[in-house]
Amino acid sequence: MTSAKTSAIDQTSQPAQPGHPPGWSVPETFPCLKPLSEQEQSLALKTALTHLGHAAWLEDAFKGLGSGMTLACLRERIATAVLNATFEQQEAILKTQMATPLPAALAQSAERYVQQFGWPHLVALAGPRRAGMTHETLASQLERRLAHPVDHERRVSVQEVLRTLEIAFDPLLNTEPVVGDRLWDWHEDLTRHSDQEGALTVTFMTAAHQQVALDLADRMSQCGCDEVHIDDLGNVVGVYHGQDPEAPRLLTGSHYDTVRNGGRYDGRLGILLPLACIDVMHQQGIRPARGIEVIGFSEEEGQRFAATFLASGAVTGKFNYDWLDQTDANGISMREAIEAAGHNIEGIASIKRDPARYRGFVEVHIEQGPVLNNKGLSLGVVTSINGGVRFKGQIKGLAGHAGTTPMIQRQDAACAAARIILLAQQCALAHPGSVATVGMLQVPNGSINVIPGLCEFSLDVRAPTDAQRDTVIAAIVKGIREIEASESVCVILNETMRVAAAPSDPAMQQHWDNAVRSLGLQPFELPSGAGHDAMKLATVMPQAMLFVRGENNGISHNPLESTTSHDMELATAAMLHLIQSV
Repeated sequence: MTSAKTSAIDQTSQPAQPGHPPGWSVPETFPCLKPLSEQEQSLALKTALTHLGHAAWLEDAFKGLGSGMTLACLRERIATAVLNATFEQQEAILKTQMATPLPAALAQSAERYVQQFGWPHLVALAGPRRAGMTHETLASQLERRLAHPVDHERRVSVQEVLRTLEIAFDPLLNTEPVVGDRLWDWHEDLTRHSDQEGALTVTFMTAAHQQVALDLADRMSQCGCDEVHIDDLGNVVGVYHGQDPEAPRLLTGSHYDTVRNGGRYDGRLGILLPLACIDVMHQQGIRPARGIEVIGFSEEEGQRFAATFLASGAVTGKFNYDWLDQTDANGISMREAIEAAGHNIEGIASIKRDPARYRGFVEVHIEQGPVLNNKGLSLGVVTSINGGVRFKGQIKGLAGHAGTTPMIQRQDAACAAARIILLAQQCALAHPGSVATVGMLQVPNGSINVIPGLCEFSLDVRAPTDAQRDTVIAAIVKGIREIEASESVCVILNETMRVAAAPSDPAMQQHWDNAVRSLGLQPFELPSGAGHDAMKLATVMPQAMLFVRGENNGISHNPLESTTSHDMELATAAMLHLIQSV
């Protein structure tokens, strides 16, 4: 947090200068990227001050803004100022707001909210697409937020205030995100298909999965792709020709399968957003220097069968044919599922791409984390996909009577486990960018009056580079040996998985940096803690990723996963710049 005396906007820094490829009609396609006139910028700032309560520190901060900014840049500067303010400044803003109108049935909960947090319940009623919210959505959101700690709910409330302001700018400046709204609708349309009622679940080669593939193929054709086909693993492929048919293509895409009861944007954003780019180019008669190939990968999540990244693995020529004999919960083998969908096992080998025919691979993905959301940033450039190692651990102590065994004579497996959890946390914190998680912890046959003699746990360690990850692991293992001695227990640690890190190709990452700068924004770089199809493609060609901010504190693999039309529109503009400059 900044102090109350310090401007939350860096008055010495100037926004990056927008720059766009020739032939791209920016103001008409993306109005938020049009430089604001002096009158428009003054009107926007006046609206912001009115909305945020005319705080003196905000007025001082706004004085440092240069002229000729785009609305996209101005929105980000305002958000950064408010999110970096002190707790007291943020609460002052919240207390100036009018409570969100709620149905009468929620009045009691809304009153409890005010008593609990000290400011009114605030919601950007227009929602991520500015289409309103149902009473059911409002009710579930209110109940969920009542369970938040105060600091977390303060941040959520501030985000809702900023979102309401973001929406208010559009009719004022005629900057509605038409392309972003279109993308929102495309994602919603795909949710018609699911393996289960009342939840979004699309797993490999089910009826819903096959229908999504057909819909994606139709979308590719509608957007102007010159070639469209579905291959023998269900990958949906669309090609938009460039000016030079011999130039290596730019490859892009992501997966369209989901986890069980998952979100709308994980994977699918990386398919539909490039199609929005092709749609814009097709409508404006633009052909990039090189062709662009979009792949909707049929499988990444490993939900129906115990095999992940099988689609992108086939594209790199590393499909594991032993997987074909795996069976799902109903005893259906992967081979049977593929053939029942009308595909040919013998055709899998032909899915492999020749890396020499491609400039590289880029992937747009929802962040699946809270970093961009908490910083008030729409986009993030990925520096690396973290490498990870997983372990299963067992701690053997000595069970004993909880009342009669002195503390200094105990061999408590659970106490050792608690120390290991804190050790993992400390080791990861000592190496920025690393994460370490004990996600499973059990005391088999435990009893309230028995000292735990056995404890089982998992350990997941990830970092942007393999060397950093291994350094963290070495520190954890060293600490575990010390805990063994001091707690008089035995710790067995078995490695169950190891995945190499996939650092972004420096040149491709620079293209994303330049694309973000073309929007008048400063690039923000961060690693990816989750795995993506890009890490498979990285084994055969240069890769780099762009993250799009997630709503609801960046939650993913969850029905609450969301982003906004505004953020998707900015990501589309960034990718258009990359396509035409790479």
